[in-house]
Amino acid sequence: MTKLEELKEVIETIELELWENIKNDMGYPEEDNNNGYIYGINFLDETGVDIEDVQWFKTPEERHEMIKSFNNCIITNITNITN
Repeated sequence: MTKLEELKEVIETIELELWENIKNDMGYPEEDNNNGYIYGINFLDETGVDIEDVQWFKTPEERHEMIKSFNNCIITNITNITN
């Protein structure tokens, strides 16, 4: 079983993230674009607080496809849908 398949069995909450927020929060250089992977999903633990895993995507469409595969999850931080 892959890590992603394992996550699908236990994750109840996912949180949308943008690389811009991480870059600013962590003080990364302005030119750092995470190799183009700027649309993220944080997979949260059963408390809905701590991050179990993170996946990054180059387009919002790729991220949306991943979200659809977690069809029974609560999605938080929806203000980070696009730039």
